[in-house]
Amino acid sequence: MNKFSFSLVVLVFTLFSCNSDNSNEKIVDAIKRESPATSVNNLGIKVSKQENREYSFTDKISGYWYASTSTQVHSNMFDGWTVNRKHILHDYKLFTDGKELLRADATVFPNKIERTYGNVVETFAMFDNLEALLVSLKTGSDVNNISISLLGDDVEFVKTENNIVVFKPKNYKSKFMGVSTIKKETIAYDNSIISADSKSDGFFILLANSEEELITQSANLQENYKIYLSERESRMNNIVGNDIYLKTNNADFDKSFGWIALTMDELVTKQMGHGIYAGLPWFNDYWGRDMFISLPGSNLVTGQFNIAKQILLSFAKYQLTDKSSKYYGRIPNRARPDDVIYNTTDGTPRFVIQVYEYVKYTGDTDLIKQLYPVIKRSIDGSLDNWVDSKGYLTHENADTWMDAKRNGHPFSPRGNRANDIQALWLGQLQAGAYFADFMKNTEDADKWNAVAEKLESNFLKDFYNKNDEIIADRLLESGDADYSMRPNQLFAMDFINSDKDKMMITKNVWDKLVYPWGVASLSQEDDYFHPYHHWDEMYFFDEAYHNGTVWVWNNGIAIQRMIEAGQKDIAYRLMKNMQEQVMHTGAVGSISENFDAIPRDGKNFADKTGTFLQAWSNAEYLRVWYQSFIGIMPNSISKTITITPRIPSDFKNIEFSEKIMNGEILGKYSIDKNTSIVYDYKFNNIDSKIILDLEGYKNISIDVVSGDFLSVNINDNPMLEIVKANGEIRSIVLDKSSSKLELQKQSDELFKSFEFLKPKLNEDSFIYRRKKEGKLNINEDN
Repeated sequence: MNKFSFSLVVLVFTLFSCNSDNSNEKIVDAIKRESPATSVNNLGIKVSKQENREYSFTDKISGYWYASTSTQVHSNMFDGWTVNRKHILHDYKLFTDGKELLRADATVFPNKIERTYGNVVETFAMFDNLEALLVSLKTGSDVNNISISLLGDDVEFVKTENNIVVFKPKNYKSKFMGVSTIKKETIAYDNSIISADSKSDGFFILLANSEEELITQSANLQENYKIYLSERESRMNNIVGNDIYLKTNNADFDKSFGWIALTMDELVTKQMGHGIYAGLPWFNDYWGRDMFISLPGSNLVTGQFNIAKQILLSFAKYQLTDKSSKYYGRIPNRARPDDVIYNTTDGTPRFVIQVYEYVKYTGDTDLIKQLYPVIKRSIDGSLDNWVDSKGYLTHENADTWMDAKRNGHPFSPRGNRANDIQALWLGQLQAGAYFADFMKNTEDADKWNAVAEKLESNFLKDFYNKNDEIIADRLLESGDADYSMRPNQLFAMDFINSDKDKMMITKNVWDKLVYPWGVASLSQEDDYFHPYHHWDEMYFFDEAYHNGTVWVWNNGIAIQRMIEAGQKDIAYRLMKNMQEQVMHTGAVGSISENFDAIPRDGKNFADKTGTFLQAWSNAEYLRVWYQSFIGIMPNSISKTITITPRIPSDFKNIEFSEKIMNGEILGKYSIDKNTSIVYDYKFNNIDSKIILDLEGYKNISIDVVSGDFLSVNINDNPMLEIVKANGEIRSIVLDKSSSKLELQKQSDELFKSFEFLKPKLNEDSFIYRRKKEGKLNINEDN
């Protein structure tokens, strides 16, 4: 692995072009890389017995391990080892010389967990692309025997043979499970206890298709397991040390960022071709909506373009091609090994939009040729079955991301024209029209552009209430607008042309929906607001799922819109609270699916709910950092890179890299002792037009080629200085933008007294009235 870091040398600039030979004497490769940003061994988080946090690992195929650092649970169906959605094993206990090792404190790394019991050290780990677990025990010389006991009743003992204890999983009847030693030693099984000499160093727990395969796999691991562990560690180190190179003056932020990148990566698997688990532990399958919300943060801003391409190609294979179905052309809502369903509207436009985003990041237009038939079916299927006379994409009540229902009853009906669906439909049409033009199919391009124009012309008239600065959440079949205060309007703001109007909508949403822990799915002032995700004596939990419960993935678009409104520091306050969860609460290194809207029992922070590791929550954290704070947006189609840095005040120094367009940008941000703000960018293997959008200054357009270096120094004499790869050096004086300054002034005035929403229970709401009336059955209420 190449070691790298960033270091800047003093550059001498003049106000005119210089002779190449002279300039080369003054320039020494302005930004260098010499050491990795971090490694998995630097990311360990110590967890006390009292904290007892959850953690997880995957094998990058279809298996995952989910457990707690201190306790042993053997009743929850999601605890322990699951492979291909089939539960294999709950947990295990360890013994030395017959005495149980009682779990206490632990240190969790992205690739392993370590526990220490006096002079005994346990290490648990998984391997890439192998259905196997490692439970290592390093003991002192005074220990003679080590043992492991498997918890739960999911496996049945078969026999002991060839120094492997063979079991049959009850839930995975086509497989065999075995336990063998790490070093080749005799193993014994007696009354549920598997024992070996301490020199064996611990145990492998294996899954295979036959007893013979167990023997082969055990021998392979005994011979090569250190190599496999090292390869897994190296792969992870490459992600945090290279793919998302990041160093700032905030060590906690850097550590949390590395963790989020790696827990996000563990969800990228190959269960049904390449894909992204929606979340762990119970969403260990592929959801089209979740996958394509997650893709930008998971694989585009991290530069993992080949994986992104494989995900797009893999999921495209599951498109519904039956023309007799009203779902013709749809990408699945959910794909599992045992079934595929299509009951969602937003997954399909998100898929097409992400093909477009992939092309913008990479310039790989070959993918367009491969997927154009899929894209055409996706648009024509909607036009044939779901599009109304105004160009709107209609849909059923529970076919948006707010999809909870029970016995066919939708808890958050959003039919038949939701605002975010229209924004996604517009993006799908515009992307499709570009793809059609690329394929020289003018008929499709003209048809889809015409629908997009009709949609845009109708949306503002039907959805936007300028007086109240709100976008209707949906249009009912009657044509009436539903102005319920929900976060979906943040996605529909691209229909709004005025920056000031966008600012006002953002203010309205943040004031009424954004708590310190995240964005509520419904305003607490709404009569149907549910304060807690789980409140069993009051309602069925899914009733609250999208009617008050906070969805952390919506923090991403809320942060983006707040930055666009000119308030990067307010935006970062929300991101900082997400960082706290990663490091100090909940599952180690993970961001959860949900929070309650209202704190319980006098607490000052709401409880986490839902899955403990949610793909789109992690992914949006990564996306919004690169696209909105660092502000790099590549567009290989127009051969431009827009750089819009909006660095929060908490950061005094940032060094980063981002892979785009078959090259990379190396960057550095700093504030020197004289309070000059400096932005430096080096372009490696990139030939593009750079559009530099700085706060308060007119945009600058510059053509760069590989090796060019830009340095912006904002002080009493703000200047952009350019060192060309051919040796030319020149400077450009930055001109202030009166329009930007005026908009910023308005923003600062609008947000000067901003505070997060203060939680409040509305005891006159429908929920409380229902309790008083004794109507707790949802069917009685509707």
